[in-house]
Amino acid sequence: MEIFQPNNHSIWAIAYRKVSDEKRKLISSLILSNYSSLADTVLSVEQVNEVEIASNNFKVVVEKNHRESKILFRVYPQGSDSALIKEVIKAGRFLLEDGVKVSVVIASDCGEVLLSSRGFHYMAFEFIEGNHFRGTFQELTSVARGIGEMFNKLSQLTGLKLSEIELKQSKTRDFEFFKEAWVELFPIVERKHLESPDETSSLLLEHKGLILESVEEMEVLPSSLVQTAHYDLHPHNLLTDGGSLTAFLDLDSLGPLQRMEAITFALHRLVRQCIVHQKPVDVAAVVEKGKSIFLNEYLAVNDLTQKEISGLRTLIVHRALKMLTGIVKDYYVNGDPSWKQDVKKNISSILEAVYF
Repeated sequence: MEIFQPNNHSIWAIAYRKVSDEKRKLISSLILSNYSSLADTVLSVEQVNEVEIASNNFKVVVEKNHRESKILFRVYPQGSDSALIKEVIKAGRFLLEDGVKVSVVIASDCGEVLLSSRGFHYMAFEFIEGNHFRGTFQELTSVARGIGEMFNKLSQLTGLKLSEIELKQSKTRDFEFFKEAWVELFPIVERKHLESPDETSSLLLEHKGLILESVEEMEVLPSSLVQTAHYDLHPHNLLTDGGSLTAFLDLDSLGPLQRMEAITFALHRLVRQCIVHQKPVDVAAVVEKGKSIFLNEYLAVNDLTQKEISGLRTLIVHRALKMLTGIVKDYYVNGDPSWKQDVKKNISSILEAVYF
């Protein structure tokens, strides 16, 4: 398998698509009824043209007293936990206090920030111009420092019930879980492959040895401080102006975990995007430079121990195995194909880890 190839998070330019008349009318009605101080006319409604699971986001162009402006309007799926969303809003306000770059929620006419209608939840945000992380070293410098500042602030965050992440206090628990899971999963994959081979089963069986060897390596994991952190900092959860960070996105991905797991994930995904964008001949040199930029900027505003930094490769593999195990179990045991396209991404991450 070729590694450091583009994936679904490599498209940096944000595009929008048209919405149905029904959806346009619904969103227009909600805005005009609840945000009259911002809009007396809705000029257009477009949806972010990306795969969106946790929410759907819309760019809405409005007019008030003949002055045009933009709103980001978010629609959460039916069944979303309103209490959890409100905790995320509190966390966002907490970060804004120290100037961390996150989206600003707009209160409705009645002062509420989370609205509900027909079983859905809605929020409006100030619109931030920009695109996703493209993969320049200038962007990496700004983003890495921003992550250091955000994690410093989040280390002070207490009392909020955020994401339902299970903390792995025992360093052997993941190892035991992975071993038990793959003993069960590979026979199922092999049987399904015989019945109806597809790209997913072929990839898994081609890399069976790699996966099982990687599981064995997870017997001892490096430890790190547990704190509230953003655990999904990939290129599409960042906005930049082409050079500097303008906003962190998806605060729904805040939760308690070992900070180095979150930092390692961000470092790997951002440095690999630099490789995708820059297409270097010497990949190892770009990884080394990107890693150095990230760590230097992070350490300028926050702390890490040398022991934490030395565990980068292991934690990249650990995160990829954790994701891969869940995806394969969902697909082959629970019949849920939602994330099967990420099998290739996580196998690639295991192979890429050696560069870090």
